[in-house]
Amino acid sequence: MLCSIYLVKDTPGTDLAESDRDPRRDAVVDQLLDLVQAMARASKVRLPDDLAGLTAHQVQALALLADGARSMGELCTRLGIAQSAGTALVAKLVAHGLVERHEDPADRRVVALRLTPEAAGIVERFQALRRDQARRLVAPLSDEQLGQLLHIYETIAGASRGAPAAGGGPHTPDAGPSRDAGPSRDAGPSRDATPAMEGAR
Repeated sequence: MLCSIYLVKDTPGTDLAESDRDPRRDAVVDQLLDLVQAMARASKVRLPDDLAGLTAHQVQALALLADGARSMGELCTRLGIAQSAGTALVAKLVAHGLVERHEDPADRRVVALRLTPEAAGIVERFQALRRDQARRLVAPLSDEQLGQLLHIYETIAGASRGAPAAGGGPHTPDAGPSRDAGPSRDAGPSRDATPAMEGAR
């Protein structure tokens, strides 16, 4: 549901010429950036005491693995981290009994990473906390406003992928929000974690 703005390498062809810039639109964009950052802070989920030792990246890795086994390379790509960082991250999760390594019998060089039952329970708990936080954030919105917000996010996401927004028009949910995502790339230990929970709804 929510998004964060990250600094990334410049992509050719994305800058507007000075003559194409609209000062009034830029002022609105500046306001939007401030609001996005405020919403990102408000969407952070405070982890329970028994999960306080997990970092945001570790929770995010568990969420990605909840959708099924992945290779180390695929996990690192989805997390946006180097192979060395991913190896260290997975080693800690294995040491804590949250992830298991399984070799492919046909190719011992391929290692699949899978969640343990304990880790699956952690992901379910975090998802419930995250969904409750999202419900609180959108509580002031009517169903119509919530549908409009969803459509706006789909339009932005579709444009960033070079694809049209799904549905072609605003959505009006029958009951509370069903989509919520608040990615965070904070890699340090924290009791507040809001990773992008891809594949684990």
